Amino acid sequence: MSYDCGIIKDLLPLVQDDTASPASKSAVREHLAECPSCRRYYEEMNRGTEQAGAIAETEETDHYQQLARRLRIRSVFTRTGIALILGAAALLSYVYVGGVRLEARQAAETNRYVDEESVLLGEARVGTYHVFFYENEDKYRTIVTKKAFLAWKSSGASSWANKTGDPVKLVGWTSLTDADARTGITTVPVQSFDRQVAYIEMGPEPDRSKQGTPYGETVVFAWDRAIRWNDLNGIAYSGEGKPLYKLGYEVVNNLIRPDELRWLPVNP
Repeated sequence: MSYDCGIIKDLLPLVQDDTASPASKSAVREHLAECPSCRRYYEEMNRGTEQAGAIAETEETDHYQQLARRLRIRSVFTRTGIALILGAAALLSYVYVGGVRLEARQAAETNRYVDEESVLLGEARVGTYHVFFYENEDKYRTIVTKKAFLAWKSSGASSWANKTGDPVKLVGWTSLTDADARTGITTVPVQSFDRQVAYIEMGPEPDRSKQGTPYGETVVFAWDRAIRWNDLNGIAYSGEGKPLYKLGYEVVNNLIRPDELRWLPVNP
């Protein structure tokens, strides 16, 4: 039977999708066997379908590749972020345990010799150092903190002075040289409970310092280098300029007690 080419071409998509009836499929096969033109049309239609499928498959593959790439990038950023957070937390923990604080006094209070019972008597800022003087139950403690970038760090140690009943008291003391041997500090805090004492002079020339001594208040002498105690030559004077006390060690039976640096009365 002879079929119109237009009808056969309309049936070809149904045959290709396998939705045509058995009679339509048979008619198409018979016509294609006899008609070279429709046969070429059918072959070209099949090639077009294969190419379209290949393109679709390529587009789908590209889509999944792009998705996988985005997921890999996101995973890298996530792992990096977690690593940075953990690293920052570890650094902050190390810094905090190491006595580093944003404020100098906070850093000083991390020192093991400072507790709730410690009384702050005074402080001194010298260069990159900030020194605090505390009164504890047993001794006077001097705590040194040092600037560390934008924060402050306590050395962890302390120097001390004994508590005495002396009218002029040494309520702390420190003299140190930094590890690089280029910077240092000396601080000498004093309290006077002798109303005859008007002022104190202390320090080597040409950096000798003179300060008045208000009754019961802490007066701090400070220098930006290490000075030996015997070079301080500290002397407390009356208003008339009479020496009343001298900073030094008490000698008993020709022996010096190394833990008893104090203000000793000057013999008339």
